[in-house]
Amino acid sequence: MKKQGDLYLKIVSIVLAGIVVAYLVLSVLFGGGGSSYTLETAVRCEAGDGQTVSGFVVREEEIITASQPVVVCALTEGERVGSGQRVADGYQTSAAREKRDRLTALQEQLLQLRYAASGTAGEDTTQTDDAIEKALGELATLTARRDLTEADDVMSELQPLVLRRSVTADDAARMEGRIAELESQISALSAETEQSAEAVTVESAGYFSEQTDGLERVLTPESVLQMKPSELRAAAQHASAVPGNAVGRLITGQKWYFAAEIPEARAEQTAAGETLTAGQTVTLTVCAGAGVELVKVPALQGETVDEAIADIKDAGLEPGQVRYVESDLPKDTVTYQSVDAGEQVKAGTVINLQASKGPEQARTPFVRSVSQDAEVGLNEELTLRVEAETSDNGTLSYAWYVSENGSVDGASLVSRSAEDNDSCIVDTSRTGTFYYFCKITNTLGDATESVNSPMIEVVVGPSNDTVDKVIYVTMPSDGRTHTVTVYVAGVQQMEPFEVEAGGVQIPIQVSGSGEQNVDIYLDGSLYDSQLVDFTTVG
Repeated sequence: MKKQGDLYLKIVSIVLAGIVVAYLVLSVLFGGGGSSYTLETAVRCEAGDGQTVSGFVVREEEIITASQPVVVCALTEGERVGSGQRVADGYQTSAAREKRDRLTALQEQLLQLRYAASGTAGEDTTQTDDAIEKALGELATLTARRDLTEADDVMSELQPLVLRRSVTADDAARMEGRIAELESQISALSAETEQSAEAVTVESAGYFSEQTDGLERVLTPESVLQMKPSELRAAAQHASAVPGNAVGRLITGQKWYFAAEIPEARAEQTAAGETLTAGQTVTLTVCAGAGVELVKVPALQGETVDEAIADIKDAGLEPGQVRYVESDLPKDTVTYQSVDAGEQVKAGTVINLQASKGPEQARTPFVRSVSQDAEVGLNEELTLRVEAETSDNGTLSYAWYVSENGSVDGASLVSRSAEDNDSCIVDTSRTGTFYYFCKITNTLGDATESVNSPMIEVVVGPSNDTVDKVIYVTMPSDGRTHTVTVYVAGVQQMEPFEVEAGGVQIPIQVSGSGEQNVDIYLDGSLYDSQLVDFTTVG
């Protein structure tokens, strides 16, 4: 890369005071009495003469290559790269790349639709609303900071949340059709995609650049220090060709060198009259020029993004892009600044930052399928299942709850579960209507996110394997006719019937299994309750 440098030569100052003194002396000696004279201030001035040369900025750098002919860069110009980090993807053909891009887009769309379709009308939307509010807050923060590097990621999370929030039963049915269509397309496209992308990584840390000039292997810090002017000219003229599979270059060194050829006639003026000899080293100072205000760059690493931006502005500098990277530091902690602390730079220089994303954030899992509502007999076996996914590399865990009123609040943790946590054995030892749901938790590092599955209504009725028993109930002797209703385990056993009162016992045939409570109601009010053992006949 060529750059301009100026070598300024000072000329000896000319002092004019002697002329003024001579004029004053002559005026006093020969001017006659009463003659007046004028005093003028002597002026000291400097003039400069510059020498402009063209040269090369030489750094420690290496060319990054890929084994595949079609390359897609994954980084931006000047981005810092860590050891082993992926910088690009390589493909055998452009068609393979296009198919891979299409497959990735379809897979992302499928995941979003599955999550949205898992929502049902009438479910508790508190968690979904909180997630939407959180995503909108992140978008507002990014917009305020003029940093939209993560906007696409936030939008990809927000879209399925909004769909899930507004989904209806009809919408869910249509989504299922679209999901089936996407699954078919993904299956067919996966079969067509014969070769996956090759990840192009770097072994060393440094700064990535897509620009290559062919001089990376010719002008190196080691070689340029030994070059003569003729060798420098030859190296520039015979730059090695840039490899056809070059992805870019990696700048690894911190020291930069400026190599230039100075005309011999001007060389002796470059050091205030000092004569240069062959092989002598000259220090080149690149200055801002007259009238340019220089300011000191503050130390920003370790501060929050807001604090760093405020310090940048206070120093007379301009805050630039904020890029978030993986880090163990707390979220929004500055991990890197584009200009080192303590450097003197021109006022208004843009300072870019890198900040920590914080501890890994687990994404909210989404429910692919869940068992349908069911009716089961007393003491019959019933196992409920749920299938869930997560779009990150987190670990899913499952906790089943049961509610008797269909509300999440007050639900009880189910102690009876199958060996696999994604299934649950229903307690059918008593009759009634019960509501089951599963809380799925995604754990990624120290972060967790949870979601509840839709409610599953389970009705436990009398068992088909029942025994008939006869019980006796003594009717009141009030001389009235009463309507009798019989319940076994809370379930009405037969149609109500009328009985004339008289203080006598009447037989009533009931059916059940195990030990069940039999309740007798007269005219809608509980009159008698008996614990009946249906395990014996008689």
